[in-house]
Amino acid sequence: MTNEIKDGILIVHLEGTLLGVQANAVVTPMILQNIESGNKKVVFNLGDVKYIDSAGLGMLLNAVSKIKNAGGILAICTLPEQVRKLLKTTKVESVFNIMADEASAIEFLKTK
Repeated sequence: MTNEIKDGILIVHLEGTLLGVQANAVVTPMILQNIESGNKKVVFNLGDVKYIDSAGLGMLLNAVSKIKNAGGILAICTLPEQVRKLLKTTKVESVFNIMADEASAIEFLKTK
């Protein structure tokens, strides 16, 4: 995982596999720290995610909840087909602001 700030928006590049506890242990503290620092507009770029399980999906749902509760907004982008299918199968795709690519996600969040 890497992250950077672009145009006042936190961009988080997730990669590899998002599995259960390991995903939560890394991502959740980073999100909370950024919320406390005032970075409440967040993009998760999932382009390099190879696989996500139900616990990894739980981490994404937890992140969107924490960001929304802090008055922020999360967009996810560059979804691999496996992730897209998981969101559709579990019927949670409407919870997320899904964008085609990082540039689209940044532009979307600039308007919020």
